[in-house]
Amino acid sequence: MELYPEEIKEYNRLTKGMEFTFMTLTMDFLSHCENVIFGYEEPELPYFCFHLYSDTGLKEIYEKLTHTLEYVYSEVDPKYNNLRNNLSNLLILLREPKARIQDKKYQQSNNDYWYKLVSSDESLKIYGNFKKYFTADRKYL
Repeated sequence: MELYPEEIKEYNRLTKGMEFTFMTLTMDFLSHCENVIFGYEEPELPYFCFHLYSDTGLKEIYEKLTHTLEYVYSEVDPKYNNLRNNLSNLLILLREPKARIQDKKYQQSNNDYWYKLVSSDESLKIYGNFKKYFTADRKYL
């Protein structure tokens, strides 16, 4: 659900300066998250969530973002129903990798997505965070 102008003001008030705190997660990822908050679908966001959660170097900051957004959610005035719903939807997406950590089909689906993406992009092949998806035996990532 798209946000009303007063909900956008509330969102801006509660998240002022956050983009600088979480820039390590990339502006693309943060833009996807913000799009969900503004009521738009982001079909690729679950894959990014999996990647960031499973990355040893980024997991901590990813978890910090999730905890911060949980706090933001708790501070939203209940009269801003669309904002609360959209934040809730984003939190579900952000928590999915943790909730499904033992789900092998979920892991394989994500590994397959990243393998296809990385195998077709030379710059991603050499980037350390993506090398793990481009291995000979992908079933055991």
